[in-house]
Amino acid sequence: MEDIWIGGQRTERGKWLWVDGEPIPTEPTDGYPPWVRNPNRPWKQCLAVDRYTIDAPLFVDLDCRLPKPFICQRDVDGPANPDVTLPSHMVSYKRNMFILYHSRISWATAAAFCRMRGYRLAIIPNNKIAKLVSTAMFRSRPSFESMWISGHFIHNKWRWLSTGEAISSYPIENNYPPWHRNSTNQTSGCILLDRYVCDDPVFLVSQCDRKRDFICEKYEKNIKRHKSINPTEIQYKGHKMILFLKDLSWHEAQDYCYSQNAYLTEVDDYNMMKAITTVMSDQESEPTHVWLGGMFIKNKWIWVHNKRPIPIITDKSGFMPWCDMEEKGDNDCLNMDREAHDKPAVYGLKCKQRQPFVCTL
Repeated sequence: MEDIWIGGQRTERGKWLWVDGEPIPTEPTDGYPPWVRNPNRPWKQCLAVDRYTIDAPLFVDLDCRLPKPFICQRDVDGPANPDVTLPSHMVSYKRNMFILYHSRISWATAAAFCRMRGYRLAIIPNNKIAKLVSTAMFRSRPSFESMWISGHFIHNKWRWLSTGEAISSYPIENNYPPWHRNSTNQTSGCILLDRYVCDDPVFLVSQCDRKRDFICEKYEKNIKRHKSINPTEIQYKGHKMILFLKDLSWHEAQDYCYSQNAYLTEVDDYNMMKAITTVMSDQESEPTHVWLGGMFIKNKWIWVHNKRPIPIITDKSGFMPWCDMEEKGDNDCLNMDREAHDKPAVYGLKCKQRQPFVCTL
């Protein structure tokens, strides 16, 4: 066993803190903390412990999304379990079961309670499940109004606790996520599923220490992890883009973007391409190819939506990073690859090829 998660995290201001709010020094005194390196890498925001020798530990800053073993701690004088009543209602969807509890506790306590029972604080991945669970909420007696679910704000995004998967701050497909007032600009807190008797359920943001009822989810724990195909938001200089991981042909992808009041992405510079490939590299499914909104028409490469020509000579900044322009054939649709982790490269590809794509809103 190598790295093991412990309860330290880097804040947005670059300070390291224990989960109880106590600071973690970045400069060792008398060998403590035993950092393996200066912990200033911006995307390494969670703390693990490794060992240098049999009894010499090391503190390592790592990407929070990495699956690692972990250590839990509780006070020996405190209660082992929160004071939680028996489940009030249970509802199943496929192989998952959502368990509703009447017990006013904080978000963190609810997450710990679910975890101790082999469950997780519930993930609500789409509007169908939101409606299913909210129906169970008002049919319970006494009924529920708002309940903790797994979403919280961390690492500059709204995320599900157990998977680390990002939650968009505005609806991006079929009015999901169902934020109250259609979006959120809040940058702290935890998410409640809120319901009204005859209205659709919504996501509400609340302070995490508020006392609320909560929902656990009994879920199938596969040895082979399910790789998420949920859309992912990309922002660059005022551009709002969405990476869709479903496999479509170029024309299907174009139609799908239009159905979302968007269009296949047209890039302006090399850094915009890097913004896309960086997000691609962060995905669990590790996509390496995406459709962009370019086509070869009348012996020219053009951006279809804005009718602009696409440069065919790579400039000093690396834009456009053409891979191969010799064998044209019927490779009429513009593909972008991710090489060497996040280096972009473009070339023409047969339009019927099915792969992920990027839309611009």
